[in-house]
Amino acid sequence: MAARHVVLVDSNRAGLRCLERAHSLGHRVTFLYGSDIQHYKDDPESGRFMALADRVVRIPSTFTDEPVYGALAQILRQEPIDALLCLLDESVPAVAAAATRLGLRFTARAAVDTAHDKLRCRKRLATCGVPTPAFAAVASEAACREAVKRVGLPAVIKPRTCGSSHLVEIVQKDDEIAAYWRTLPVRSAALHPSLKPLVGRGFLIEAHLAGPLMSAEVAVVHGKTTTFMITGRRRGAESPATEHGGFMPAPLDPDMKSAVERYVERVVEALGFDVGMAHVELILTAAGPHLIEFNPRLMGGDLTRVYEAVAGRSIFDDLLAIHLDAPGPIPTPVCSGAAACRKLVSAAPSTPRSDPWPRLGSRYGHALRVLANPLRPGAAIAPENVVGRFMVTANDAVAAERLADEIAFQFASETGIALHAPESLAAALPPITALLTP
Repeated sequence: MAARHVVLVDSNRAGLRCLERAHSLGHRVTFLYGSDIQHYKDDPESGRFMALADRVVRIPSTFTDEPVYGALAQILRQEPIDALLCLLDESVPAVAAAATRLGLRFTARAAVDTAHDKLRCRKRLATCGVPTPAFAAVASEAACREAVKRVGLPAVIKPRTCGSSHLVEIVQKDDEIAAYWRTLPVRSAALHPSLKPLVGRGFLIEAHLAGPLMSAEVAVVHGKTTTFMITGRRRGAESPATEHGGFMPAPLDPDMKSAVERYVERVVEALGFDVGMAHVELILTAAGPHLIEFNPRLMGGDLTRVYEAVAGRSIFDDLLAIHLDAPGPIPTPVCSGAAACRKLVSAAPSTPRSDPWPRLGSRYGHALRVLANPLRPGAAIAPENVVGRFMVTANDAVAAERLADEIAFQFASETGIALHAPESLAAALPPITALLTP
């Protein structure tokens, strides 16, 4: 691949690895970021990634149109932009708007705006006849109670345009609806100031669907939609709106896999998603797949590492190829075994007794890879803190998830940290595979 100029607009830590990969392929990289909020820690690893950029541009915010447009226009006056990338949910709409104004190749603005607004997305799918949960726009407790007459309980209340599960809650009964709206002002005030405008655009309530959570990792290039991976997800036992990790590939039989692929193609067509990668979250219900969220960007978090472990290649190579206008579709990987990632979150105040990772590393060898270890034995830890992240590999997804559960249990036992528990493995698996769990 010839050296080109790649512009990456803001990022979390996963996206910084894209910067690293683009640099290693010989591309010239400009990194554009907002000064209002940072989605990665200032540590040696992120510093090393940032140092690889040929140019770093700081603007007030990447969440709003004009600063992004102005910065990209200034870069264009200096040199051509061969590929424009954005891996951050909140920034994608501003990048799509700027790309449209500047004539740069990027996902269609209309598709991004519709996907980003969950209410508009639901309406579009319903209009196109694509199965979707029952839903309604709401702005108050009274509106919620009225909507529940049509949507039913349990239900999910969420902001229209804010990601990362901010202010998302599953309500099972009337008093929980009242509690959601009563506590909303305090919880909204606790958000980062840059996120508050997103929450201010309104809310929706939708039916809570029964079934395992999956995500389809999708590429669209030259009119062809490819679901190149289906990922299983592990939600919280106490709070199903939170996620603890994921595993690849999801153990689906051929009929289930085909059903997901056909459904995703219908969603992509309905939204007009024309080029790029998307992370499509869905519930595999008894009636077939139903959309939860369509994220018009590459999968995030540690999933890119899980993909690399099972596919034997970097997904960033394919992302770069798409945005550099590769001539054909990306390859569907032939997976070797399975992998799972897990995020460990404290459930109560605690003080870790020890760092268990050296011993666990010796015991599990190459099957375990520690991705983050913020532990400091003897230092107090508050609730809701991420106290570790790791990845495991195994022969299949069920074995990988069992191994992750085993390691999480040993971590909690050795450190004395009470952890939030994931849902049962059977709940995270499609019906046939669930029968394999004890």
